[in-house]
Amino acid sequence: MADPRARRALAVLLVCAVGIVLVVVALFALGGDDDDAEAGNTTTTPAGEPVAVNRVDVGTCFNDAADEGAFDYTDFAVVGCDEPHDNEVYHLFDAPGDGPYPGNDKIGPVVRDGCLAAFEGYVGKPYTESAFAILPIPPSEASWNGGDREVVCALYDTGRRELTGSVKNSAR
Repeated sequence: MADPRARRALAVLLVCAVGIVLVVVALFALGGDDDDAEAGNTTTTPAGEPVAVNRVDVGTCFNDAADEGAFDYTDFAVVGCDEPHDNEVYHLFDAPGDGPYPGNDKIGPVVRDGCLAAFEGYVGKPYTESAFAILPIPPSEASWNGGDREVVCALYDTGRRELTGSVKNSAR
């Protein structure tokens, strides 16, 4: 028969090994959320605390900052779309390009064209006939140089009236 001390040591090693495996599995499972979001498996961003611009989804509704001109579009004041709100995200896409930030003059047309191309499909009416204006939010120079290429396309009512409910397929 084996020594009792050896059996206890083996049991302790076995418990430690199982514990390590469980920790690794838990960490892997928790890290999987970002992969799902990058793959496009997203849902509308929940309302509540401000959300970073690179963490919003299509269909996210948000308000401008209370102080005019203070909103720098790095965080969104997300609200439920059933509540009065200023803006709604209708499209996300990655701007093409490698290397350093191309500058506002070069990225502006890319952002405009990408947002315009998706407008009618979301709203159900051509941009030129719509009551909405586009609020394009390109990556900042700092985030671009960090690898961020995501452009957020949001819209708002041109009469500056608050929106209530989603504008998706509203044909307005």
